Amino acid sequence: MKTKLRSWALALGCLLLVSLYPCLFQYSTNLPESRFSDAAVFWGIFAGIGLIAFLVCLLILRRVEAAGFLGTLCLLAGMNFGLLKTGVQKLLPWLPGSILLGGCALVLLILGILLLVKKWSCHVPLVLVTLMFGVLCLISGVLAVPELVKSSKQPPEPEHVPVLSQQETELERPNVYLFLYDEYSGPEGLEYFYQFDNSPFYDALSQRGFNCSMDSYNTESCATTTLVPDLYAMSYDANAFVSGDGNMPNLYRVFKELGYQINLISHNDFLDTDGARVLTKGQTEDSICQYLYQNSLLPFTPLAGVMEQQMPQLRATYQFKQLLDEALDTIDNAWRETADGPTLTLGYVQCPHAGFVYDKDGGRVPEEDFLNWRDPQYYLGQLQYVNGRILKAVDNILEHDPSAVIILQSDHGARLGYHLIDLYGDDYDPETETIHQQNILNCVYLGGETLDISGLSGINTLRTVLNRLFDLGYGMVEKRTCVNYYP
Repeated sequence: MKTKLRSWALALGCLLLVSLYPCLFQYSTNLPESRFSDAAVFWGIFAGIGLIAFLVCLLILRRVEAAGFLGTLCLLAGMNFGLLKTGVQKLLPWLPGSILLGGCALVLLILGILLLVKKWSCHVPLVLVTLMFGVLCLISGVLAVPELVKSSKQPPEPEHVPVLSQQETELERPNVYLFLYDEYSGPEGLEYFYQFDNSPFYDALSQRGFNCSMDSYNTESCATTTLVPDLYAMSYDANAFVSGDGNMPNLYRVFKELGYQINLISHNDFLDTDGARVLTKGQTEDSICQYLYQNSLLPFTPLAGVMEQQMPQLRATYQFKQLLDEALDTIDNAWRETADGPTLTLGYVQCPHAGFVYDKDGGRVPEEDFLNWRDPQYYLGQLQYVNGRILKAVDNILEHDPSAVIILQSDHGARLGYHLIDLYGDDYDPETETIHQQNILNCVYLGGETLDISGLSGINTLRTVLNRLFDLGYGMVEKRTCVNYYP
């Protein structure tokens, strides 16, 4: 009886450890972006698949340890088939996935027949597999501990804290908020591409004391990966963001020298984290649920449609909306994270940029319209929803941090013609349309004071604000132009 119980414990323990390992490995190696709930969901799915495989093998082989061993091999094949298919097809691109699947099934079938006929003992290999995956799970768990401890603590103070002179300490240092909304068109761009009047939004900002530029353009590019690093460098030709390389953008350095701490709200982990405190967590675009699912056999089975329908975390639209919701909610409460001293809060969201997930009232857009640039209701609906979220965030700051400085900008406007040729093959005239794509959102709140930012680019607006606040004497950068050709 004890022998049978040990055999059952060994077989089931092996299946649980084998099913746990890829989930735990992905969770630990992707901290702090990964979520334990995602790992737990797929551990349950893989463990269920393993149990079914074990029971089928037990029904045929009538031996617990043999069924445990063969069921474990079936589970390993099922968990890693997508990964195996990708690797093999890189070497043999002509090989269909169905042939590879059939080959795996044939190998397992032959092994099952041999186990049935030869009655081989599977105790030793089952013990070895259990020990191996037990050790791998232990290592993954140990690797996760430092990141979990680190993420549970507040980040340490920067190694270098500038020593301010008496004159500098007497200067008023208001909290500064710079929020970027990707692909938010300025008034002229909206009128040109959509015949849309966004003046009620600008009127609402003006009533709150904002200075709004109707004719600001970032003409040096139409690419976020160029425009945002340039803005944070406050000049052109900035290096792309590389978090962890120890190099802070110039904007961070300037504010740190003024005694500020830097808070980041970074949708999709886009912003450079060096020298900053990141308020948004888990902002990786692909969840470990999607990775584990795509690398398994599941997408190639009839279960795929049901799983993708019933498990929204497997769909890119769900992940995008979840991360965007978290970033927007963090912007709403950014004022809460400024109690430790003067703070520069930098926020970036990929919105109203596609994917389209909100209508104008905040309702869900159908998933099939996630990238629908053809129908203007989706871009305009998302923009109008963002208008409401901007005003909500602004009102929260003005209520709780009334002396704050607030800068609202976008990197570029809607690149409608570019998207239409890219997605649908429409005609596109870059020489005519580029300038309209470069019309941006550009509004500044300076405690109700007037500040002339009309016609200024994002970089020159930022320089103007810093000159007004801290008398830094920045000159204006000269205009640089580009044409947004389609490749």
